[in-house]
This record gives sequence, C-alpha cells and structure tokens, in this order.
Amino acid sequence: MSPGNLGKYFDDEGINQAFLPTQFVEQFMELAENTSLELVVTGGDKLRHFKKMPYRLINEYGPTEYTVCASAFEVDTFYDNIPIGKPLSNTRTYILDSFGMPLPCGVPGELCVSGRGLARGYLNKPEITKEKFVANPFEPGARMYRTGDLARWLPDGNLEFLGRIDFQVKVRGYRIELGEVEREILAEDHIDACVVIPRGEADDDRYLCAFFTADTKIDIETLKKDLSRRLPSYMIPAFWMQLEEMPVNPNGKIDRKAMPEIERETGEIAGPENVVEERLLTLFREILGFESISTTESFFNLGGHSLKANLLLVKIETTLGVQLSFKDIFSHPSIRELGTRIQSAQKKSVQTKSGQMASAQAKTFSSIEPAPKMACYPLTAAQKRLFITEQMEGIGTTYNIPLILKINGRLDKSKLIRAFTQIVQRQDSLRTFFKVSDAGPVQKIEENVKFRKNYLEVGNEEVSLIIQDFIRPFNLEEPPLFRLQLLKTGDTEHILMMDVHHSIFDGSSMVIFVKELADLYAGRTLTPL
Repeated sequence: MSPGNLGKYFDDEGINQAFLPTQFVEQFMELAENTSLELVVTGGDKLRHFKKMPYRLINEYGPTEYTVCASAFEVDTFYDNIPIGKPLSNTRTYILDSFGMPLPCGVPGELCVSGRGLARGYLNKPEITKEKFVANPFEPGARMYRTGDLARWLPDGNLEFLGRIDFQVKVRGYRIELGEVEREILAEDHIDACVVIPRGEADDDRYLCAFFTADTKIDIETLKKDLSRRLPSYMIPAFWMQLEEMPVNPNGKIDRKAMPEIERETGEIAGPENVVEERLLTLFREILGFESISTTESFFNLGGHSLKANLLLVKIETTLGVQLSFKDIFSHPSIRELGTRIQSAQKKSVQTKSGQMASAQAKTFSSIEPAPKMACYPLTAAQKRLFITEQMEGIGTTYNIPLILKINGRLDKSKLIRAFTQIVQRQDSLRTFFKVSDAGPVQKIEENVKFRKNYLEVGNEEVSLIIQDFIRPFNLEEPPLFRLQLLKTGDTEHILMMDVHHSIFDGSSMVIFVKELADLYAGRTLTPL
C-alpha cells in the first residue's frame, strides 16, 4: 500500500509493466519515483487525476458482468473528465435512451455492453438477471448487459463516463446496490422504514448514510454489529440517523433528496492532551473532512478506510518523523492510542551504540534547501528519459502540456503579463533548458528569459483552429520551453493559452502556476521559495 516502496520495488526488480487499481494509481503517480515502468494499466473505477509520467497510462473500463474489461483509453494529456475509451476486440458498446434506441454523439444515455466477455447472469437471482441481461436488439440471438452507467459518445469515437442512472453506487472502489443494504436493515427488529444514500463527491471520499424510522429507540452500535454478520464492512453505512418520520414528496413517496444532514453523535468531545495529539487532530480533520473529532474516536468509525489510512501514514511520517505500519493504524485507531504509539516510537529513536539513529523506529525529515548556483545541473532520471525520447523522430507534441484558461470579467492585460513575468523570474524551472556536454545531457538555468507575448482579438469560431496551431514541438536546447498567447473573444471574455514542455513542468506545477498567477494578478505578495 506504499506508493514509494512499490515504485522502488519495481525499479529493483526491473518491472516495466503493471496493472494498478485506480485509486492507488492516482497516489502512485503523485508520490512514487520510478524509472523502470514503461506501461501502467488501471481500471475498476473512475480515474479522476492524471499526472504526465515517462510511462504510458491506459485507463480501462468494464463491469464485472463483462468479465471484466470492455473498453480502454490511453491517457496522454489532461482532461476535465478522463474518457473510458473505445470498445475492445469482440466487444460492442451502445449508448441507449430509455426506449432502447441509440443516441447520437454527445447525448447522454445508458451504456450497454455486448460481446464475448458477457457473463451468463447472477447466481440464483433470475429476476435481476432478466432485468439486466437482455436481448441485443442490434444483433439477433445475442444478449447485452445494461450497466446502469450514464455515458456518451465523444466526437473522436471514445466514450465518456458521466455517472450512474440507478441506485447503484461505488464506495472506495466497491460497487454497492443501495437497495440490498436497505433490505438488510429493514430485516432488523423494530425498524419500519429505511433509506440509504451516498454522501461525498469523489469515490474515495464517498460514504453511506442510513436514515430510518422505528417503533423504539435503536442502539446504532448493536445494529451495526448485527449487520456485520450479513454484510461486508464496506456496505455498512458510516453514519446513521433515526427519524420520527420519513420526508415524502407530493406523490407520497419517500423523498431521498430531502434527507437531512447527518448530525454525528459523538457525546463528549475529548480534546488533545499533548503536542503529538494536537498534530494528529489536525491530520484527522484534514483527511476526514470535518472539525468535530474526539481524540478517543476510531479513525475507521469516523469514515476512514485503507486508502485514507495510507494517506495518514504518509502525513505522520512527513510531519512527525515516525514511520508506522498499517497494523499500527488498525490496532491504535484513535488519536489518543496513536499518539501513545508515536511517542513510544520517538523514545525508541535514541542513539545506538554506534552513534547512529535507529531509523527503523523513526525517520527524520529536513527542509529542502535551495541548491547552490551552478553553470549546469544533472538531469533527473525522468528528464533523462524525456531528453533521449525527444531525440527520436516523430515525437511531435507528445510531451507538451497545454493549459487553456477561460477568463470571464474585465481583464487588465498589462497586469496579467506582469504577473506571468514575475512567475518566470521566480520559478527556475520556467527558465530551464538542456544542453549536451562532454559528460552527457545537463540542464541549465537562464538568468533572464525573453518570451513573446502574443495577443489576438478573435471570434469564438476561430478559437479551436488557433489552439491547434498554438501547440507545437519544442527544441529542448533553446529557452524558453513554454509559449504564451492571450485571445480576446468578447468585451469581458478572454482565453489565456500556455504550452509548456513536460521536462520542466507537470501536474503539480500546473496547480502551483495557476494559484501563483491569480495571487500575483490580485497584487498579493508571495512567500520566498
């Protein structure tokens, strides 16, 4: 579960291809350093984040009922919504309306799958099999699976996933039928009505909330314990609320959208007793997403799970200097217990007889200091690969990172250019280029870089062609490795275009760049790097 350790393992073993779960691959791209991988495939969930890496990334889609992959897409740039690709060999996909008729490009509908990978149905569930596995109206004698997923065709023939059209949801990578959870809760004594809904936007932040009515006061912990005998842990709602009556709509049906916000019954809030607990409380709030947390509450009862536990381990290591394991989180799930475990590890981190620190118990992190000014600097492993790759023919704009920002409102053009110039002077990477020396390729930083400030006033119909022409290959030996252009498309509408080479810029750089540009344009002073 450690991206860093896995990246090192891949390097040590010379592994060049891997299939990683979607939520983990997002962490891996962000946190792992690796030079051996050439191809990474991911699937099983919606891919939300992408970071340009030296290896190719394939995003796959497919329900278990199609055993298990139906389409694939090579992610080569940044998308607002990463596509799920085109159907694989021996697979046919359809976007259909509620009447089973095909929908044109761009119109959302239900994604249906047919082909050699289709399962025979659900074991011992003939009714749901009949509902989901239906005759394929476009191929006599064949069947297709109604996925319940909302999708649409893109103009280039790829599919774009948009969400669910029924009450089936994904929580932490698990596909859950809400009705199945509700049936099990209703089977409990004294419960009259029940609704289970998902809360939270992203899959790894999503959790289930249960609302119910009963003829007596129900003890939630006893109820969850009873359910755990029949349901896996990921299907048991994290938060519960007993209502006097269910909200209904004008038709008399239960109104799922009218369910109240969950009020967590935490009882007395136990506060932190020392500095370690104060820091852990900050981390719990940051990772779990709410303020009211008692130091005696379990991380997992608060909505934590294995992926969030992994993030907690990383943050504990970087902020408190202690390496813990998953076992530590599961056996010491509260801030109070975890704080005691960390203090114990810190005490063990004493000098050994040889005068060295016991690094197995604790690991100290120091601040990254600026490198001394030099005529040239060595390349990172990723930069080396990119530099060598760029020497090949036909690479074109493969490693360009375009940024297109639509700006609404009155724009001060001179102030924007001034902000951009300040960032270029502040960030060494934007003044970096590459040369081949006797010792091989090196990176150099130009003190002052002159860049063209192109400005055009155009109509909206011209924008697409201008963007296509704007993204062109770079010569890595000639600074700057970015270009800039501002388009005015209306009195209060502008488009800022930036194209930059991946050897000096990545997904994290994009976030920093946009934030600093906004801060400087607004006249705010940035802290020194």
